[in-house]
Formats: sequence, structure tokens, C-alpha cells
Amino acid sequence: MSWCGLWDRLVGRVGPWVLLGFLWAGWFGPLYLGAMRPGAGEVIDFYQDWGSARNFLSGMPVYTEHALSVQRHLGLATNPDRLIKRNAHPPTSVLAVLPLAGLSFRDAVLVWNLLSLTTLAVSLVVIGRELGCPAAAIGPLFLLAGFCHPVYANIHLAQWGIALGGLLVGAWVMDRRGRPALAGALIGLAMALKLFPGFLLILFVVRGQWRAVAAAIATMAAATLVTAWVLGPSVYLEYVRDVLPGQREFWGIAFNFSLNGYWHKLFDPTGVSGRLTPLWSSRVVAVAGTLASDLLVTAAVVMAAWGNRGATRQGRDSAFSVAILGMLLVEPVTWDESLTQALLPLGWMVSMAAARPGWRKPLMALVTIFWLPTMLLVRLSPPDWGYNGSEYPPLFSLGLASVKTYAILGAFVMAWRMGRLAESDVKVPSRAKDREGERRACHRAYEGMLGETVV
Repeated sequence: MSWCGLWDRLVGRVGPWVLLGFLWAGWFGPLYLGAMRPGAGEVIDFYQDWGSARNFLSGMPVYTEHALSVQRHLGLATNPDRLIKRNAHPPTSVLAVLPLAGLSFRDAVLVWNLLSLTTLAVSLVVIGRELGCPAAAIGPLFLLAGFCHPVYANIHLAQWGIALGGLLVGAWVMDRRGRPALAGALIGLAMALKLFPGFLLILFVVRGQWRAVAAAIATMAAATLVTAWVLGPSVYLEYVRDVLPGQREFWGIAFNFSLNGYWHKLFDPTGVSGRLTPLWSSRVVAVAGTLASDLLVTAAVVMAAWGNRGATRQGRDSAFSVAILGMLLVEPVTWDESLTQALLPLGWMVSMAAARPGWRKPLMALVTIFWLPTMLLVRLSPPDWGYNGSEYPPLFSLGLASVKTYAILGAFVMAWRMGRLAESDVKVPSRAKDREGERRACHRAYEGMLGETVV
């Protein structure tokens, strides 16, 4: 049967997707409903920013330790999350949550999660329309996203991953439409919230698009000034003095999927739910390995940007996708929920897989690893690892704890290679032909990818 025929049977006919929807409703539906609004006394990651915003409204220092703030704001005797002693996020993230500080914690989480799901839906629609994918694919893709553990983790923790991913999708759209200043402004806003999206400015520096770079810096500076004006200049002193020195605690945690996390797990681990045993205890090796691998990733992003200067949309999309995946690799900390920021690169790679069917199975394998629940990786380990105070051996750090690091690295290499091959196939088509080619390519890709997923 042809891919087109399979597409007609799977997407044109709603039966298989209705069955998959019932499966989601029965399996993941209760989990999402429970995560949308936490239970009484339950403290999740969103408390970092909400608690800091409440601290400000209460006249307390913004970065007061949670052990003190939960007593005042939630009526709890102790901080349930001992791993996070105080808010680890930049001050502008506190400012962004300030409008929700007047709500109860549970209601604020509900509003945030509704906004996150809306952002996810809009991002999927925008990516699909920009890549020319058939409208019938958007619903099934949103359903498949519901099975994605990083998406669930964002809702369960009320995290920033989906919101940041939406800003990156907006920057990509502005970039491919020839509006670099707006692209830079959106990246600058993301930088003010989490800083490391600034890695994407490499693209504009290499291309010589200085308006984008200036817009990013100006937007970040404006957001910083507004934050200092509202929360007070001392908030940045608190952040630098009290928060930044404690960031190292997260580097060597088992499920930090950045390259920094990979090297620290092996040579300078922190551990979680049990202690990680290093291959060889050496902070020097961990730092040197991180610097060397980050430099290699950065060099590859520079090459991708340089090779696609003034290129077609495919070339620019390739460079943008490579840069986002590179950002996830070089960040000091990349959590499971951070992987929602890879939505755009994975969507672009699926659209490119049409011309080369040989890419489909490796790409599906990578997407599947991205989708996996983190705790499944723990449960796949031998039962005597990490329990009752025992240690996780180095094999755990090399294997299960780093599977998603390998998946990000694999996607990075695949996106980089796809961009090189795509450019070699393009003979500078007109803009209309370029867009029509994208539409047809994406249609063929989703025939294959969604067909294989359901079958």
C-alpha cells in the first residue's frame, strides 16, 4: 500500500485516532487532570516563582528560602522539596508570574497550565502551517503530544518549557519571514526569563544580522530594567549573591540531560534518590569535558549558520533547528521538561524525512526516546541500584541516566546532516515554489511518520 493510501486510511478516516484518543483519555487523561491543579499541601516547581512573587507582595526578600516562605504562604511547617532551597530562576521570571500571585497557589497553577496548553496548541498549529503540513495532521499531532512525557512534566510541575518553546517558535517564524528584529526581540525576552536562549544569537552574528542581535540585547535590557523598577534593584543582588552559587548543585544530578550534566554525572556527581558513583572523581575532568564538548557543539552551530547564510528557507530552518538542539546540549541544566523546546526541530526533521525514507526509522527512535518517562529509566535499572541508601554505579550514569542526552545529541547530528543534504538538493527555487515544496514534503513525511506511529 502506498503512503498516500495509508494516510487516507489513518488520517482521512478518524477511526484509528478516535481509538488512540480513548487510549489517551483512559491512560493519561486522569494524570493530566490531576496535574492541572495540585492537591492541598502539594508543592511543585511552580512554587519557586509564585512563592517569590508572594514574597515581594508580603514585603519579604524575593529570594527568601522556601523553608520560611512555605510557612507564611501555604501554612506548611517544612519545605516538602528539600532539593530546592530557594527560587533558582532569574528575577524576570518572578515578574512574569507576579499577576498570578494574588491567586491561591493551586489556582495559580491551574491558570498557568491552561496558558501552557494553549501555547502548545498554538505552537503546533504555527509549525504545521509554516511547514505547509496538511490541516488534518494537526489534531493527530496534538493527540500524540499528549503522550509525550516532557509535555506532561511541564503540566505536572507547571514549568517554563512550553512557554519558552513558544517564544522560540515565534522567533523562528519571524526569522523565516525576513523580520530579524522581531525574531531578536522574542529571543531577548526568552533570555530575560532563562538566559540560555541567547545561544541562538550565534545564528544572527554569523549571518551579520546585527538588527536581530541589537533587538535581543535591547529587549533583554528593557525587561531587566522593568524588573528592577518593579521588584527593586536589590533583587539582582539577591540573585547573584544567594542563588547563582547554589546552581552547581543541579549539575551532577542523574537526570540533567545537558553535556554539562553528562560529564558531571561521570566525574563529579551530585546524585538524586541515591548516590551516583563516579567513574573517577575529578571536578577538573568534568569541567574540561564539558568545555570541550560545548565548544564542539558551538562550532557545529557556527558551521550550520555559516553554510546557510542567505540560503533558502530550508537552510535557515536547518540552522535554527540545529541551534535549538545545541542550546539544549550546552545549557548547564537540561531537565526532561526542557525537551518541549525541541518541538520545532523535531517537526522540521519530520518534514525533511519525506525526501529520504531512510531517515524515518532513526528519527522515530529518537522521538520515542524524547517521549519516554524519566522514571521508566529508573525502573529499568536493576532493583538493587539506588535503593535503601545504596549507590547507582557508573554504568547507570553512562546508560539509562544519559539515554536522553544521547537522543538530543543524535537529533543534533541528524538535523545538522539533514541541513547539509537539503542544501545540496536545492537549486534556489522561487519563494512560492519553495513553500509549495515544503507543503508537499511535509505531507509526504507525515503520511509515513504518522502511519508508522499508529501501525
